[in-house]
Amino acid sequence: MLELLAVARHGSLSGAAEAIGVSQPALSQSIAVLEHGLGVRVLDRDRHGARLTEFGKTLVFHAQALESLLDRAKVDTRLRSLGVEGLLALGITPITAVGLVPIALESLLRDTPNVSVSVVEDLDDKILSMLRARELDLVISRLGVGPDYPDVETEPLLLADWSLILRSEHPLASLSSVSLKDLDGVKWVLPAGGSAFRRQLENMFATAGIGWPTQGDQYQLDPGHQGNRHELGLRDHHVATTGGSRAGNWTHQHGCADRCRSAASRRSDVAGE
Repeated sequence: MLELLAVARHGSLSGAAEAIGVSQPALSQSIAVLEHGLGVRVLDRDRHGARLTEFGKTLVFHAQALESLLDRAKVDTRLRSLGVEGLLALGITPITAVGLVPIALESLLRDTPNVSVSVVEDLDDKILSMLRARELDLVISRLGVGPDYPDVETEPLLLADWSLILRSEHPLASLSSVSLKDLDGVKWVLPAGGSAFRRQLENMFATAGIGWPTQGDQYQLDPGHQGNRHELGLRDHHVATTGGSRAGNWTHQHGCADRCRSAASRRSDVAGE
């Protein structure tokens, strides 16, 4: 399976053979044995290279998970040799990185000092994909948007409220509360697609029967810098939202919505694989 994965990555038997350090005839023989055992063709070969069949694509998906599992096994073995009991691979989003995760990790490492933690910060869609591919053990994300995967177990952690961020000179800053209707026609700083935060905003507008902002500017925020959204919200008369902590040089209109943050892990792992 890993040899088939190499062919998929390099697009040819010759390129894959060179990459993994075997001869092309030996690689071809291994693929032939795999196809014979499965009873299906996994590769279509021609003078332009090798292309995965639909069966091959399915197999490559599982091969990627197998590769991740083997890589994790190597890391766990190395850590055990150093006296560390295990590795927790954790996926987080920019918002959860602000307050929740550091506190949780401090408590975890205090109670289990021999555990090593690897943290990956990215958008919700990315870390969930890594979880399903066994590249992560656990992700902290928003709950209630996106598909429900049968192989993912979720556990609600807390309700996180939203705030509206705007300049203190903004026309809406003097209001004691702001409704979605008040925001019609206002320029927004919007999170890019691929995050549960963006989908929740879209759902919130749709539920209220209000059109999605047409004057919004979309920014691909740096996952490592939650403050970007705050800074962009201070430009001109833009407004932005946040589910994170609140602080000082801007105005917040509090309580736009409540959304649940959750921990997600692979269902087979929860059941005790």
